[in-house]
Amino acid sequence: MKILREYTLDFIRQNKRTSCAIMIALYLTSTFLASLCGFLETMWKDTITLTVYKSGDWHGELFGETFGRDLPLIRDYSTVESLLIKGEFITAKIEDPRREYLSFRCANAPYWEHMSDKNELTEGRIPRASDEIVISKQYFENNPQLKVGDRITLPIGDRVKDGTVLEATEPLRSGESFSQKGERTFTIVGILDVTTASTVPMYYAMGYMEEEEIKPEESVTVYLRFHSIHDTYRDLPKIAELIGWETDEYGNYNLKYNADYLSQHFVFPKGQLSFDSTMQMLAYPLMYLFLAALVVGLFILIIHNAFSLSANSRITQLGVLASIGASPRQIRRSVIWEGLLLMLLPLPAGLATGWFLDSRLIRYINSINNSARQEGMKVIFSYGLLSILPAVLLTFLTVWFSAGIPAKRIARLTPIEAIRQGGMGNIKKTRSRHLLSRFFGIEGEMASSALSARKRSYRTATISLTLSFLLLACFWHLNALRSAQTDAAVQKDEASKAHIEYYLDNGQAPEQEILYDLKKLPHVKDAVFYSSLKSALWMTADMESEELKRAGGMEAVTDAGKYYPIKRDGQYRIQSYIMGLDDASFRAYCSLLGIDPAPYFDTADPRAIVYNRTADKINGKPSHTEDIDFLKLQEGDTLTLSDKILDEEEGESTFRIKAGHITDKTPLPGVEFPGYTLIQFVPMSSMDALAENCREKRRLGSYHAIGLFYADSRKHIEGIRKNMEAFSDKYYGSGDYYISDILEEEKLDRDANKMYSAVIFFISGLMAVIGLSNVWATVSGTLKSRRRELSTLRSVGLSPRALSRILSLEALLFGLTPILVSLPVQVLFVAFFLNVSGLPVSIYLAHAPFLKILAYTVLLLVVMLGTYALGSRKLLKENIIDALKDETF
Repeated sequence: MKILREYTLDFIRQNKRTSCAIMIALYLTSTFLASLCGFLETMWKDTITLTVYKSGDWHGELFGETFGRDLPLIRDYSTVESLLIKGEFITAKIEDPRREYLSFRCANAPYWEHMSDKNELTEGRIPRASDEIVISKQYFENNPQLKVGDRITLPIGDRVKDGTVLEATEPLRSGESFSQKGERTFTIVGILDVTTASTVPMYYAMGYMEEEEIKPEESVTVYLRFHSIHDTYRDLPKIAELIGWETDEYGNYNLKYNADYLSQHFVFPKGQLSFDSTMQMLAYPLMYLFLAALVVGLFILIIHNAFSLSANSRITQLGVLASIGASPRQIRRSVIWEGLLLMLLPLPAGLATGWFLDSRLIRYINSINNSARQEGMKVIFSYGLLSILPAVLLTFLTVWFSAGIPAKRIARLTPIEAIRQGGMGNIKKTRSRHLLSRFFGIEGEMASSALSARKRSYRTATISLTLSFLLLACFWHLNALRSAQTDAAVQKDEASKAHIEYYLDNGQAPEQEILYDLKKLPHVKDAVFYSSLKSALWMTADMESEELKRAGGMEAVTDAGKYYPIKRDGQYRIQSYIMGLDDASFRAYCSLLGIDPAPYFDTADPRAIVYNRTADKINGKPSHTEDIDFLKLQEGDTLTLSDKILDEEEGESTFRIKAGHITDKTPLPGVEFPGYTLIQFVPMSSMDALAENCREKRRLGSYHAIGLFYADSRKHIEGIRKNMEAFSDKYYGSGDYYISDILEEEKLDRDANKMYSAVIFFISGLMAVIGLSNVWATVSGTLKSRRRELSTLRSVGLSPRALSRILSLEALLFGLTPILVSLPVQVLFVAFFLNVSGLPVSIYLAHAPFLKILAYTVLLLVVMLGTYALGSRKLLKENIIDALKDETF
C-alpha cells in the first residue's frame, strides 16, 4: 500500500526527535555488535596463529613406529590430504673438540610448510633441496669460521659400540667408534635457534628429502592433515589399525593429536571428554555467545521500547488508516518499515565505529602484551566478513524483533480500539503511595503515581536499564574476582613459591659439590634440588588405606579411565616417584621430621621416607580436591618396584625399597604430584645408586634435576640469577641448564591483567554508553508522549516549579529502581562464583567494585535528572492550548 509507505516516511520526517532516538539506539547496537564480532574474530584467529607458530597446523601424528612401506597405505586413505614426514637421524662425523657429530633429520616439503620448525630460524631460509641443510646455532658458536652459504662435506655413518649401533641422541659412550658408510656435501642455508645438552655428543640439524627417497624399511615420523579437520579423531585410529598397529593396555593406539589446534576449530574427541573439561574448553566461546545473546536481547528491549513509544504516538492515526481499508498486515509492515528505514544510516556508521574501536583496542593490547608472546608476534587485527556479516545479521534481527513486537500488537487492534487508545496513552488507575507521600508530600505521591500509571510502558525501559546495569556490574565483579584469585594465589604460594627455578639436564648425575656451591651463592636464603625416578608398583586391594576405600578405592579410580592406574589380574598398577633430594636438603628434611638420616644413605639396604598422601580426584571438584591417605603401609614394609611403567616399553628391571618413616609432610610444598601416585623421598646419591639398576632410558631421566631457590630479599632475585648464570657457564654448556624467576612470571601476569582489564574497560565503556543512551531515549520519548498530560496539570493550576520537582522525584525513582532490583542478582552472582572458586569473602571484598558501581549510579541519576530537565524545559514553556490541541510530537 503506497500510501502507508508515504505516511511512514512523512512520520519519520515530522518526528525527528523520536527518529533520532531510535537511530542512536541502532547506532549503538551496530557499534557494539560490530566491536564484539571484530574482537572475537581477531582473538580467534590470533589464538590459531599462535598455535600454528608454536606447534604447526598438523592434525594428528602416528606416534608409534612407522616405516616407509606404510606410506602408500596412509597416502591412499581417502580422507588424508597430505603427509608431513620427518626421517630418522643421520649422523655425520665432524672435527670439533666439544662434540664429535652432527646429527640431522630430513623432512619433506609439506613438513616444512606446516610444522613450526621453520619458525626456529634466526638467519637464512628453510632447505628446499636434498643438498641443503640448516644447523643449530651451537655449531656456529663453536665454529665461527662457518656462515650461511658455505658448503661442507661430511662423512655419513653410524655410532657403534661393541658391534651395536647407538642412537644419535645417546650420551657419549666410552670406547665407541664411528663406522663410515658414505659422504655427502651440503650447503648451509640457515641457522636454527635450538640447543642440545652437552652430554649428547652432537649438534642438531635438519635437511630436506623427497618422499620417493624413503626406503621401505626406513623408520619415519608421520604427521597427517585431513581434507576435513573433523575427520581427525575418527580416521587416525583407523589408519593405525590399517598399517597393523596394536593397542596398548588402555585400549588405545600410540597416537598424538594437535589438540589445541583441533579445539580451536571446534573439533573434540567423541566420548573422551568429561563435562568439566568440555566446559573448560568452551568457557570463552560460551561466555562470548552468552554476551552476544544478552546484548541482542538488551537492545531488543531498548529499541522495542523506542518503537513502542513511536507506535503508540501514532496509534490513533494508524486506527484511522485501518478504518479506511488498511489491513493488519499493512499496519504491521508500516511499523517494521520505519525500523528498516531508520537502520540504513546507523548500520554503516556503527560498523565503521566498531572497526575503529577494535583497532585501537588491539593496538593497546599489542603495546602491553609483547613480553608474553614470541618476539615479533603481534596480535593481527582482523575485521572481515566474519565480523561484518554476523554484526549486520544480528543488527537486522534486533530491528526486526524490536519493531515487530509493537507492530504485531497494534495490528491486532480494531480501528475503534486504536482510536480510543490514542488519547492520553496507556494510563491505569493507581493506588496511593503512602511512603513517598509521607516524605515528599503530594509531589511524591504524583511522581510515584505517574510511574505506576505507566507501568506497562515503563516496564520495558526498566528491564532494559536493569539488564544494562547488571551486565556492566557483572563484568566489574568478574574482573574483581580475577584480581582477588590472583592475590589469593600469591598469598597461598608466597611461602612455598620459589623465587628462582633452576633446571639442569646435562645427561649426567648431578654433582653434589656443584649443587652445594650454587646453594651458597650470595643472598640465597634457602634452596633445594630434587630429581625423580619413575617406577611402577603393583598393589592389591588390601593395600588401600581406609580413606581411599571410603572414597571408592582403586576400583573407582580405574573405572574412571582417565588416570594412570590400571587393573589386571586382581592387582592395580600405580606409579611411584622416587624423589631424590640433594644430600644437604635431605638431612634438613629428616631434621624437620625428627628422624635419623643415616639409614637412608645406606645403598646396600635402600629405604625411603614415604609421603603417603594423594589428592582425591574422583570425589573432588576441579577447583578443590581433598588429600587423603593413599596406601596401608607400615615402617619396614618392602615395596617391589619396576622401571617399566607402560606395557609398550621393552625390557624390565625391578628393585626393592623399604618404607622407612611415613609422613604427611613434604619438603617440596610448592610442587604438585599426579593423583594416585606414591611419593618416596631419598637422598639424591642413594637415588643415583637405585637408578643404576634400571634401564638406560629411565636412568637418564632421573638425572634431570630441578632447583628451587629462595632469596633473602626480592630485590636480590635478579642478582642471584646473574650469578647463577655466570657460575653455570663454567661447568655446563648452552642447553644444559635453564633458569626462570618469579619476577618474569609476575610481569607476564601483570601484562595479562592489563590486557584483560583493557577488554573489560572496553566492554564496560560500551555498556555504560548503552545504559545512559537508553535513559535518554526512554525519558525524552516518554516526556514527549506526555505532552498533553503535563499541559493538563498546568491548566488546573500546578506551577512550573512544582511540576519540575515532581519530574525530578520521578527521575530519581525511575533511576533507582533498576539499581535496587539488580542488587540481589549481583549478590547471587558473586556468591555463586565465590562458592565455585573457593575464594574467601574477605579477599574478594578488598577488590569489590563498590566505588565503580557507586560512581555509575551517581552518573546514571545525574543523566536521568538532566534528561528530565532538558526534556521538560520546552514543554513547560509552550502554550497550554496549543499543546492540548496538538496530536503529534
